[in-house]
Amino acid sequence: LSKRLCEKIYLVYSKRNKSIFLIVRFGNVVGSKGSVIPYFQSLIEKRLPLPLTNKNATRYLMSISEACELIIKISIFGDNSGIYLLDMGKPINIYDMTYKLIKFNGLSIKNKKNPSGDIIIKYTGLSKGEKLHEKLSFNINLKKTKFEKIMLCDEKIDNKFSLIMIENLIKDLSNFKNLKNLKGKLKKINN
Repeated sequence: LSKRLCEKIYLVYSKRNKSIFLIVRFGNVVGSKGSVIPYFQSLIEKRLPLPLTNKNATRYLMSISEACELIIKISIFGDNSGIYLLDMGKPINIYDMTYKLIKFNGLSIKNKKNPSGDIIIKYTGLSKGEKLHEKLSFNINLKKTKFEKIMLCDEKIDNKFSLIMIENLIKDLSNFKNLKNLKGKLKKINN
Protein backbone atom coordinates (compact mmCIF):
# COMPACT_ATOMS: atom_id res chain seq x y z
CA LEU A 1 0.00 0.00 0.00
CA SER A 2 2.71 2.52 0.94
CA LYS A 3 4.98 1.66 -2.02
CA ARG A 4 2.09 2.18 -4.43
CA LEU A 5 1.26 5.51 -2.80
CA CYS A 6 4.89 6.66 -3.18
CA GLU A 7 4.80 5.75 -6.88
CA LYS A 8 1.70 7.89 -7.35
CA ILE A 9 3.24 10.81 -5.47
CA TYR A 10 6.40 10.77 -7.62
CA LEU A 11 4.39 10.52 -10.85
CA VAL A 12 2.21 13.49 -9.84
CA TYR A 13 5.30 15.55 -8.93
CA SER A 14 6.97 14.65 -12.23
CA LYS A 15 4.01 16.06 -14.19
CA ARG A 16 3.80 19.20 -12.09
CA ASN A 17 7.51 20.00 -11.79
CA LYS A 18 8.73 18.62 -15.13
CA SER A 19 11.18 16.47 -13.18
CA ILE A 20 12.05 12.93 -14.24
CA PHE A 21 11.36 10.17 -11.72
CA LEU A 22 12.21 6.62 -12.78
CA ILE A 23 10.44 4.05 -10.62
CA VAL A 24 11.60 0.44 -10.85
CA ARG A 25 9.57 -2.54 -9.67
CA PHE A 26 11.15 -5.91 -9.12
CA GLY A 27 10.92 -8.82 -6.72
CA ASN A 28 13.42 -10.26 -4.28
CA VAL A 29 17.13 -9.89 -4.82
CA VAL A 30 19.03 -13.03 -3.80
CA GLY A 31 21.92 -12.24 -1.49
CA SER A 32 20.71 -8.74 -0.58
CA LYS A 33 20.25 -7.69 3.04
CA GLY A 34 16.55 -8.59 3.02
CA SER A 35 16.95 -11.82 1.09
CA VAL A 36 15.49 -14.94 2.68
CA ILE A 37 18.20 -17.28 1.36
CA PRO A 38 21.09 -16.14 3.65
CA TYR A 39 18.64 -16.11 6.56
CA PHE A 40 17.47 -19.66 5.80
CA GLN A 41 21.08 -20.77 5.33
CA SER A 42 22.00 -19.48 8.79
CA LEU A 43 19.03 -21.35 10.31
CA ILE A 44 19.96 -24.55 8.44
CA GLU A 45 23.54 -24.34 9.73
CA LYS A 46 22.17 -24.15 13.30
CA ARG A 47 19.59 -26.92 12.55
CA LEU A 48 16.77 -24.53 13.53
CA PRO A 49 13.21 -24.67 12.11
CA LEU A 50 12.60 -22.73 8.88
CA PRO A 51 9.55 -20.44 8.93
CA LEU A 52 7.42 -20.60 5.75
CA THR A 53 4.19 -18.70 5.31
CA ASN A 54 2.52 -21.21 3.00
CA LYS A 55 3.61 -24.26 1.00
CA ASN A 56 2.21 -22.67 -2.20
CA ALA A 57 3.74 -19.18 -1.77
CA THR A 58 5.72 -17.92 -4.75
CA ARG A 59 8.12 -15.00 -5.18
CA TYR A 60 10.20 -13.51 -7.97
CA LEU A 61 13.94 -13.87 -7.47
CA MET A 62 16.83 -12.08 -9.19
CA SER A 63 20.59 -11.88 -8.61
CA ILE A 64 22.19 -8.68 -7.32
CA SER A 65 24.28 -8.25 -10.48
CA GLU A 66 21.26 -8.71 -12.78
CA ALA A 67 19.15 -6.22 -10.79
CA CYS A 68 21.99 -3.65 -10.76
CA GLU A 69 22.63 -4.00 -14.49
CA LEU A 70 18.97 -3.47 -15.37
CA ILE A 71 18.59 -0.49 -13.03
CA ILE A 72 21.69 1.16 -14.54
CA LYS A 73 20.22 0.64 -18.03
CA ILE A 74 16.97 2.30 -16.94
CA SER A 75 18.84 5.27 -15.48
CA ILE A 76 20.74 5.72 -18.76
CA PHE A 77 17.88 5.50 -21.24
CA GLY A 78 14.95 6.63 -19.09
CA ASP A 79 14.12 10.09 -20.35
CA ASN A 80 10.47 10.02 -19.28
CA SER A 81 9.06 9.58 -15.80
CA GLY A 82 7.40 6.25 -15.38
CA ILE A 83 7.20 2.90 -13.69
CA TYR A 84 9.57 0.33 -15.12
CA LEU A 85 9.17 -3.37 -14.54
CA LEU A 86 12.01 -5.85 -14.70
CA ASP A 87 11.23 -9.19 -16.33
CA MET A 88 12.12 -11.61 -13.57
CA GLY A 89 10.97 -14.74 -15.34
CA LYS A 90 8.62 -17.16 -13.63
CA PRO A 91 7.97 -16.88 -9.90
CA ILE A 92 9.71 -19.46 -7.72
CA ASN A 93 7.83 -21.67 -5.26
CA ILE A 94 9.40 -20.85 -1.87
CA TYR A 95 8.86 -24.38 -0.52
CA ASP A 96 10.69 -25.89 -3.52
CA MET A 97 13.55 -23.42 -3.05
CA THR A 98 13.72 -24.24 0.67
CA TYR A 99 13.70 -27.99 -0.04
CA LYS A 100 16.60 -27.58 -2.50
CA LEU A 101 18.55 -25.42 -0.04
CA ILE A 102 18.18 -28.06 2.68
CA LYS A 103 19.18 -30.82 0.25
CA PHE A 104 22.14 -28.73 -1.00
CA ASN A 105 23.42 -28.72 2.59
CA GLY A 106 23.25 -32.53 2.68
CA LEU A 107 20.26 -32.54 5.01
CA SER A 108 16.59 -33.53 4.81
CA ILE A 109 13.24 -32.18 5.97
CA LYS A 110 11.93 -33.60 9.23
CA ASN A 111 8.20 -34.38 9.02
CA LYS A 112 5.70 -37.25 9.56
CA LYS A 113 7.01 -39.10 6.50
CA ASN A 114 10.62 -38.56 7.58
CA PRO A 115 10.77 -38.35 11.40
CA SER A 116 14.55 -38.79 11.40
CA GLY A 117 15.07 -35.74 9.15
CA ASP A 118 17.21 -32.76 10.11
CA ILE A 119 15.23 -29.56 9.54
CA ILE A 120 11.63 -28.79 10.50
CA ILE A 121 9.59 -26.46 8.30
CA LYS A 122 7.26 -24.40 10.46
CA TYR A 123 4.26 -22.91 8.64
CA THR A 124 3.46 -19.46 10.00
CA GLY A 125 0.61 -18.37 7.72
CA LEU A 126 0.49 -15.18 5.68
CA SER A 127 0.77 -11.89 7.53
CA LYS A 128 -2.04 -9.38 7.21
CA GLY A 129 -1.85 -7.86 3.74
CA GLU A 130 0.76 -10.35 2.53
CA LYS A 131 -0.03 -12.05 -0.76
CA LEU A 132 0.39 -15.72 -1.57
CA HIS A 133 1.74 -14.79 -5.01
CA GLU A 134 3.79 -11.67 -5.63
CA LYS A 135 2.36 -9.25 -8.18
CA LEU A 136 4.61 -6.67 -9.84
CA SER A 137 2.10 -5.00 -12.15
CA PHE A 138 -1.31 -3.65 -11.20
CA ASN A 139 -2.49 -3.95 -14.78
CA ILE A 140 -1.46 -5.71 -17.95
CA ASN A 141 -0.57 -2.63 -19.99
CA LEU A 142 3.14 -3.21 -20.37
CA LYS A 143 5.12 -1.57 -23.17
CA LYS A 144 8.37 -2.99 -24.49
CA THR A 145 11.49 -0.87 -24.26
CA LYS A 146 14.70 -1.18 -26.24
CA PHE A 147 16.02 -3.54 -23.57
CA GLU A 148 14.69 -7.09 -23.59
CA LYS A 149 14.13 -7.47 -19.85
CA ILE A 150 12.76 -3.99 -19.14
CA MET A 151 9.14 -2.96 -19.68
CA LEU A 152 7.30 0.29 -19.06
CA CYS A 153 4.03 0.08 -17.11
CA ASP A 154 1.42 2.19 -18.82
CA GLU A 155 -0.45 3.08 -15.65
CA LYS A 156 -2.50 6.23 -15.57
CA ILE A 157 -2.79 8.21 -12.37
CA ASP A 158 -6.32 9.36 -11.57
CA ASN A 159 -6.72 13.11 -12.14
CA LYS A 160 -8.29 13.37 -8.67
CA PHE A 161 -4.90 12.46 -7.21
CA SER A 162 -3.35 15.93 -7.01
CA LEU A 163 -0.62 17.83 -5.20
CA ILE A 164 -3.23 19.27 -2.82
CA MET A 165 -4.33 15.75 -1.97
CA ILE A 166 -0.69 14.76 -1.34
CA GLU A 167 -0.04 17.80 0.87
CA ASN A 168 -3.18 17.08 2.92
CA LEU A 169 -2.16 13.45 3.29
CA ILE A 170 1.33 14.40 4.49
CA LYS A 171 -0.24 16.79 7.01
CA ASP A 172 -2.51 13.97 8.24
CA LEU A 173 0.44 11.55 8.45
CA SER A 174 2.48 14.00 10.52
CA ASN A 175 -0.13 14.32 13.27
CA PHE A 176 -2.40 11.28 13.03
CA LYS A 177 -4.09 10.05 16.18
CA ASN A 178 -6.35 7.33 14.86
CA LEU A 179 -4.48 4.56 13.01
CA LYS A 180 -7.71 2.96 11.73
CA ASN A 181 -8.87 6.22 10.12
CA LEU A 182 -5.41 6.76 8.61
CA LYS A 183 -5.38 3.26 7.07
CA GLY A 184 -8.84 3.90 5.62
CA LYS A 185 -7.69 7.18 4.10
CA LEU A 186 -4.58 5.54 2.58
CA LYS A 187 -6.70 2.76 1.07
CA LYS A 188 -9.14 5.28 -0.41
CA ILE A 189 -6.32 7.29 -2.01
CA ASN A 190 -4.57 4.18 -3.30
CA ASN A 191 -7.56 2.78 -5.18
